[in-house]
Amino acid sequence: MKVYTKTGDKQTTGVIGDRISKSSLRIDCYGTTDEALAHIGLAFYYLKDEVIIEQVTHIMKLFFLIGQDLANPKQTIPYAITNEDALKIEEYIDYIEEENEPLTSFIYPAGHPASCEANIARTIIRRAERKIVTLSLKEDINKNILPLVNRLSDYFYVLSRYLNKENNYQEMKMEFK
Repeated sequence: MKVYTKTGDKQTTGVIGDRISKSSLRIDCYGTTDEALAHIGLAFYYLKDEVIIEQVTHIMKLFFLIGQDLANPKQTIPYAITNEDALKIEEYIDYIEEENEPLTSFIYPAGHPASCEANIARTIIRRAERKIVTLSLKEDINKNILPLVNRLSDYFYVLSRYLNKENNYQEMKMEFK
């Protein structure tokens, strides 16, 4: 199978059961989640803890499933993301939070490269969330996507803090005047 099909040369792309404009908000949504996934892949390179590696591997799969659900405007196939996915991410967050110091101030998104990549992923996920909210106001989408995306940005925040600690980087705390 060739990578290029030439079917997108006319400014459309294939989604499940249809072709739509490449400028569509739906395409922008899953393109943004794909952008986050690329940064998650770079952060993954630095991971050491086997439990965290398993979590992030599962999360990368979830990003593909989010894309699948967003590429399914006519619900041609059953949605993949369920309510349980967000609950699982909450468990992951709780696991990491046991290792992190209690949060007492704002933290600058700086430190070890792995932490920085997790923070970049977090901000891109937040952007994806805003786009998905806009899409949900205009079109039907899987209602389980938004809670999951919200939890995923939280996950990458706590992961960024964990990665700084694991790599002996002091968090830079925001001091208020």
